[in-house]
Amino acid sequence: MYSISKKSSLHGEIVVPGSKSHTIRAVLLAAMAEGKSVINNPLTSDDGLSV
Repeated sequence: MYSISKKSSLHGEIVVPGSKSHTIRAVLLAAMAEGKSVINNPLTSDDGLSV
């Protein structure tokens, strides 16, 4: 039998390959966020760099 216990918070990071849609979403969310945002592994194509 498996048991899952509830934690009060979750912290960490994941690394996924860059894509056009992920890069654009990250830029938009960073623009709406307060404070400093860091976007790692953005897509470095003409489309990704234009945003």
